[in-house]
Amino acid sequence: MLTVVEFVNPKEWGVFVGNHGQGSIFQSPEMAEVYGQTKNYDPNLVAALNANDEIKALVLGSIITEKGGFLSGLSTRSVIKGGPLFTGDELGRSAFKHVMAGYDTGVGKKALYTEIRALHDLSESASLMKESGYVFEDHFNAFIKLNQPVETIWDGLKKDKRRGIRKAQKSGITIESIERRNEVETAYGLIKETYASAKVPLVDISFFESLYDVLLPKGMAEIVFAKYNGEYIAVQVVLLYNGTITALYTGSIRGYLPLHPGDLLIWHFLEYGAENGYRLFDFGGGGSPNKNENLRNYKSRFGAEFPNHGRYKKIYSPIKMKVAEKGFIIYQRLMWR
Repeated sequence: MLTVVEFVNPKEWGVFVGNHGQGSIFQSPEMAEVYGQTKNYDPNLVAALNANDEIKALVLGSIITEKGGFLSGLSTRSVIKGGPLFTGDELGRSAFKHVMAGYDTGVGKKALYTEIRALHDLSESASLMKESGYVFEDHFNAFIKLNQPVETIWDGLKKDKRRGIRKAQKSGITIESIERRNEVETAYGLIKETYASAKVPLVDISFFESLYDVLLPKGMAEIVFAKYNGEYIAVQVVLLYNGTITALYTGSIRGYLPLHPGDLLIWHFLEYGAENGYRLFDFGGGGSPNKNENLRNYKSRFGAEFPNHGRYKKIYSPIKMKVAEKGFIIYQRLMWR
């Protein structure tokens, strides 16, 4: 017997995710709290409990709305990072189907589609994904192994990255962790400059404020600056959870790029991770096979590997989806011309 619910005890929820072999910070109650405090984000939790009220399956996703008003229906999507979690027994597999049916029923009324972004090999649950109406799409992750000597990680960097890191160090750039909440605005400004240059939409500043309020006090995130001549010139935001460091956002002042502050920030966390018992550096994705080659080339220069764990997508309204795709192209042209 299974009971499908939309609320579970946060402590039990956290234990379930933390003990699960494929659990990540993106399925944690803390991250749900961050999403809940972020503008245009609506976190959705669905869990299935057995007769003893033990969690057998759980999924946490967010409905994300890019534009308001009449365009909201064409710019709202659902993202599940990490994928649904379920126990390995038969009841767990049944619970998986129940939580995904519950999630799709609730989210499908608001979002165009749901995208599951895998962080592990989900091939064992591929058949369950397919039965739930999700279609696999090739997509690379970008990982660097940290459970090896620092010297080995350093040797795995390409020569240009080692030169860049040394140049940043010799130029006098220092690394400083965020100390005050008002510095979140400084970090956001650096990230915003980078995203504007790349013509990529950026999450609202409330995400970083809630990350600072919720995750930093628990040691589950870090916001670190590169400082040069008394000025913050670059920033790296990472998540820390269960042996994994996740590179979440980065930003820098364009004029200081020749000093390679971004390379130094990445090296800071690679070195820190190797020396403090972390297993993996999640470099934030490697794109799809037919594009993003430059992205993969950049991350490969730090020694990243690119397993194809893929993404799974379910479209709730194919007609609206086609309209939205055409509208997004027009919107991008108008916004960035």
